[in-house]
Amino acid sequence: MPVARVALPVAASTLFDYWVPEGFPASRGALVRVKLGGRPLIGVVVELLEHTDIPRDRLQPVEAAMPEIPALPVDLLELGSFVASYYQEPLGLVLAQMIPRLRATRRAAPPSRPTQTRR
Repeated sequence: MPVARVALPVAASTLFDYWVPEGFPASRGALVRVKLGGRPLIGVVVELLEHTDIPRDRLQPVEAAMPEIPALPVDLLELGSFVASYYQEPLGLVLAQMIPRLRATRRAAPPSRPTQTRR
């Protein structure tokens, strides 16, 4: 059973293992959607493994790939690892800064006030 080790943008310095469904296009550096504690998150596949020490019944599947965003190349993954180590930050939070925003958050423009004209 292939396993994806995923860095998630959470304040935890560990990586999370998810099983990869058969035929799923997972590669190192790819962005994937997974659930952590029932909450959907976007993470980066840091490595692919053939097995894990975590029992199969405790693993959740990778839910979806994010093909619209290209995978992070190996050199950026290594840079992210260095930055996380140097600044003692979780790898998932560091890598999250390297990818574009997944959902455009537009602030609504404040309502305009009618201008008063002086006479």
